[in-house]
Amino acid sequence: MVGLLGVALVLCFASWLTVHLAITAELLRRTPRWPGLLCLLPPLSPWAPHWALRQGMHRRAALWIVSCAGYLALLYAAQR
Repeated sequence: MVGLLGVALVLCFASWLTVHLAITAELLRRTPRWPGLLCLLPPLSPWAPHWALRQGMHRRAALWIVSCAGYLALLYAAQR
């Protein structure tokens, strides 16, 4: 059980990171570019889905939120 939980935790984190980088790259392509730059700073990275929604990236924002929630839930379960 612990092995499966660990694999799920890694996969969820990897998907969260991938979606975050996809949002950041797209924000850097559009003007203004400052939201993309701020997404690279760890304390401001939770703003990524907000800026993605404002730019019309609804699927990416939803994937970011779902993968973040999944990662946090799995992290909580792994600590129990």
